[in-house]
Amino acid sequence: MKNLKFLFALCALFTINSCVPPKFTNSPGFMYHVGFDFREYADKGFLFTPEPYAGKHTVRGMLTFHLHPEVRYLEGKVKGTDGYRVKHFFTGTREMTQAIENYKIDDLVKYIYELSIKWGGDAFTHFQHKTLTSQTDVSQHSEYPYAVVTGVVIKRH
Repeated sequence: MKNLKFLFALCALFTINSCVPPKFTNSPGFMYHVGFDFREYADKGFLFTPEPYAGKHTVRGMLTFHLHPEVRYLEGKVKGTDGYRVKHFFTGTREMTQAIENYKIDDLVKYIYELSIKWGGDAFTHFQHKTLTSQTDVSQHSEYPYAVVTGVVIKRH
Protein backbone atom coordinates (compact mmCIF):
# COMPACT_ATOMS: atom_id res chain seq x y z
CA MET A 1 0.00 0.00 0.00
CA LYS A 2 2.88 2.35 0.80
CA ASN A 3 4.36 1.68 -2.63
CA LEU A 4 1.05 2.51 -4.29
CA LYS A 5 0.80 5.83 -2.38
CA PHE A 6 4.39 6.65 -3.29
CA LEU A 7 3.74 5.86 -6.97
CA PHE A 8 0.58 8.00 -6.93
CA ALA A 9 2.48 10.93 -5.33
CA LEU A 10 5.27 10.60 -7.89
CA CYS A 11 2.78 10.62 -10.80
CA ALA A 12 1.03 13.67 -9.34
CA LEU A 13 4.35 15.48 -9.05
CA PHE A 14 5.24 14.81 -12.72
CA THR A 15 1.75 15.88 -13.83
CA ILE A 16 1.97 19.17 -11.94
CA ASN A 17 5.45 19.94 -13.32
CA SER A 18 4.37 19.21 -16.89
CA CYS A 19 1.50 21.69 -16.58
CA VAL A 20 3.76 24.68 -15.99
CA PRO A 21 2.92 27.30 -18.61
CA PRO A 22 5.66 28.02 -21.16
CA LYS A 23 7.85 31.08 -20.68
CA PHE A 24 7.55 33.70 -23.38
CA THR A 25 10.25 36.25 -24.06
CA ASN A 26 9.30 39.68 -25.33
CA SER A 27 11.37 40.86 -28.25
CA PRO A 28 11.66 44.50 -29.24
CA GLY A 29 10.57 45.48 -32.72
CA PHE A 30 13.19 46.53 -35.21
CA MET A 31 13.41 47.93 -38.69
CA TYR A 32 16.12 47.63 -41.26
CA HIS A 33 16.25 48.24 -44.96
CA VAL A 34 17.86 46.50 -47.87
CA GLY A 35 18.73 49.06 -50.52
CA PHE A 36 21.19 49.31 -53.33
CA ASP A 37 23.00 52.60 -53.88
CA PHE A 38 24.59 52.59 -57.33
CA ARG A 39 25.51 56.30 -57.53
CA GLU A 40 29.24 55.78 -56.87
CA TYR A 41 29.45 53.28 -59.74
CA ALA A 42 27.24 55.27 -62.10
CA ASP A 43 29.62 58.21 -61.63
CA LYS A 44 32.42 55.89 -62.85
CA GLY A 45 30.40 54.94 -65.96
CA PHE A 46 29.37 51.51 -64.68
CA LEU A 47 25.74 50.44 -65.21
CA PHE A 48 23.67 48.42 -62.74
CA THR A 49 20.17 47.68 -64.05
CA PRO A 50 17.38 45.15 -63.51
CA GLU A 51 16.59 45.40 -67.22
CA PRO A 52 18.30 43.76 -70.21
CA TYR A 53 20.71 46.07 -72.04
CA ALA A 54 19.27 46.96 -75.49
CA GLY A 55 22.47 48.32 -77.09
CA LYS A 56 25.34 46.36 -78.62
CA HIS A 57 27.19 44.38 -75.98
CA THR A 58 29.19 41.24 -75.26
CA VAL A 59 28.22 38.95 -72.41
CA ARG A 60 31.17 38.39 -70.07
CA GLY A 61 29.49 36.06 -67.56
CA MET A 62 26.58 35.31 -65.27
CA LEU A 63 26.84 35.64 -61.50
CA THR A 64 24.87 34.50 -58.49
CA PHE A 65 25.85 35.76 -55.03
CA HIS A 66 24.64 34.34 -51.73
CA LEU A 67 25.14 36.70 -48.80
CA HIS A 68 24.82 34.80 -45.52
CA PRO A 69 25.06 36.83 -42.32
CA GLU A 70 27.05 35.77 -39.32
CA VAL A 71 24.77 33.89 -36.90
CA ARG A 72 25.80 33.35 -33.27
CA TYR A 73 24.03 31.43 -30.52
CA LEU A 74 24.65 32.59 -26.98
CA GLU A 75 23.42 31.10 -23.74
CA GLY A 76 21.14 33.34 -21.70
CA LYS A 77 19.37 36.54 -22.63
CA VAL A 78 21.87 38.80 -24.37
CA LYS A 79 20.99 42.32 -25.48
CA GLY A 80 21.58 43.30 -29.09
CA THR A 81 24.79 44.89 -30.22
CA ASP A 82 25.13 47.35 -33.06
CA GLY A 83 24.80 45.60 -36.40
CA TYR A 84 22.97 42.57 -35.01
CA ARG A 85 19.33 41.58 -34.58
CA VAL A 86 18.59 39.32 -31.63
CA LYS A 87 15.92 36.71 -31.01
CA HIS A 88 15.42 35.00 -27.64
CA PHE A 89 14.05 31.49 -27.28
CA PHE A 90 14.03 28.52 -24.93
CA THR A 91 15.38 25.04 -25.54
CA GLY A 92 14.06 22.90 -22.74
CA THR A 93 14.97 24.87 -19.64
CA ARG A 94 17.79 26.93 -21.19
CA GLU A 95 17.23 30.45 -22.43
CA MET A 96 19.17 31.23 -25.62
CA THR A 97 19.85 34.25 -27.81
CA GLN A 98 20.27 34.13 -31.56
CA ALA A 99 22.29 37.12 -32.87
CA ILE A 100 22.06 37.69 -36.63
CA GLU A 101 24.38 40.14 -38.35
CA ASN A 102 22.61 42.75 -40.48
CA TYR A 103 23.33 42.52 -44.20
CA LYS A 104 26.27 44.39 -45.68
CA ILE A 105 24.65 45.11 -49.04
CA ASP A 106 27.10 47.92 -49.89
CA ASP A 107 29.98 45.45 -49.59
CA LEU A 108 28.14 43.06 -51.92
CA VAL A 109 27.55 45.78 -54.53
CA LYS A 110 31.24 46.75 -54.33
CA TYR A 111 32.24 43.10 -54.82
CA ILE A 112 29.93 42.72 -57.85
CA TYR A 113 31.43 45.89 -59.37
CA GLU A 114 35.04 44.78 -58.77
CA LEU A 115 34.44 41.28 -60.15
CA SER A 116 32.61 42.68 -63.19
CA ILE A 117 35.56 45.01 -63.94
CA LYS A 118 37.98 42.09 -63.48
CA TRP A 119 35.95 40.10 -66.03
CA GLY A 120 36.20 43.00 -68.50
CA GLY A 121 32.64 44.22 -68.04
CA ASP A 122 31.24 47.69 -67.61
CA ALA A 123 27.67 46.77 -66.66
CA PHE A 124 25.70 44.33 -64.52
CA THR A 125 22.28 43.69 -66.09
CA HIS A 126 19.27 41.57 -65.16
CA PHE A 127 19.99 42.55 -61.54
CA GLN A 128 17.66 40.54 -59.28
CA HIS A 129 17.58 40.43 -55.48
CA LYS A 130 15.75 37.98 -53.22
CA THR A 131 15.72 37.46 -49.48
CA LEU A 132 15.39 33.80 -48.57
CA THR A 133 15.35 31.84 -45.33
CA SER A 134 17.92 29.17 -44.60
CA GLN A 135 16.74 25.58 -44.64
CA THR A 136 18.08 24.66 -41.21
CA ASP A 137 16.22 23.05 -38.34
CA VAL A 138 13.37 25.48 -37.60
CA SER A 139 12.49 23.68 -34.35
CA GLN A 140 15.92 24.65 -33.01
CA HIS A 141 15.41 28.33 -33.97
CA SER A 142 18.38 28.14 -36.32
CA GLU A 143 16.74 29.58 -39.44
CA TYR A 144 17.89 33.00 -40.65
CA PRO A 145 17.36 35.25 -43.68
CA TYR A 146 20.02 35.63 -46.38
CA ALA A 147 20.27 37.54 -49.66
CA VAL A 148 20.67 36.18 -53.18
CA VAL A 149 21.65 38.49 -56.06
CA THR A 150 21.87 37.35 -59.67
CA GLY A 151 22.77 39.11 -62.88
CA VAL A 152 24.77 39.21 -66.09
CA VAL A 153 28.13 40.93 -66.58
CA ILE A 154 28.36 42.63 -70.00
CA LYS A 155 30.74 44.86 -71.95
CA ARG A 156 28.89 47.62 -73.80
CA HIS A 157 30.08 48.67 -77.30
